[in-house]
Amino acid sequence: MASRIYYSPAVLIGSRGGFDLVNVTIPIAQKIPLGYTGAITGREHVTTTLSNEFRSIINRHNSQDMINITNSGCLGTCKGHVLGAGYDVQCNEWLTPYDLHDLFANGSRRDARLDCFQTYFSYYEMPGIPNMINYTTGFKVNETYEGNMTWRTCTLAPAVVEYPIILKNDTISLDPEGSWMTDRVTEHWPDPFSPSWVGVMPSTHGGLWLYLRSLYSSSVNTSVFRPSWLGITISKEQRRYDMSTAADSLADHS
Repeated sequence: MASRIYYSPAVLIGSRGGFDLVNVTIPIAQKIPLGYTGAITGREHVTTTLSNEFRSIINRHNSQDMINITNSGCLGTCKGHVLGAGYDVQCNEWLTPYDLHDLFANGSRRDARLDCFQTYFSYYEMPGIPNMINYTTGFKVNETYEGNMTWRTCTLAPAVVEYPIILKNDTISLDPEGSWMTDRVTEHWPDPFSPSWVGVMPSTHGGLWLYLRSLYSSSVNTSVFRPSWLGITISKEQRRYDMSTAADSLADHS
């Protein structure tokens, strides 16, 4: 499985109207340039800022700007496949039981806490560690007091990916009939890592991690507690739902 990356010389053999074959030239990078997306400042090996080039790409992506291919050679609408930079996504999934009832079967009180939703991204650049973005999510799919939490962990490894695309009136877009689960990985390309312990070190993939974290990192948890203040205890149990989202935003890095 492969991720769909929105920036990515390749030649596409496509079909127009399902009848004619045409050669279409589309400039799409098959590898993210070394140190392209962000920078590491400090000794924690964590990307802290976006590069100007990648910030510009993110802004255009957020604005849903059209991607024009001038003089592409396509007349009308062309569909086909193109090779571009992306990630090989591999996931594992498992279940863990939960029970939010206040009491155990023997009548003793239960501390019924649960992280009922969570998304988390991690990425570190250090010698001996593959340049992979790690993604973890957990969620409950029903409203019952007991059941199973679903947990999924995924790794995003740098790769060359074959994407299905549509080219219409010199405007290119990903074919909506495809997805990251059907995009085909053709090659892996782990980056060489050159540690720099002084000053700023550019990051090839850390900027993308920073952007994903600012968009999607969040958590929802529930717990049972007995609030008390001024020596007064409220006997009625109350269930509290707390939601916290990542405070980071692209504005902090722009």
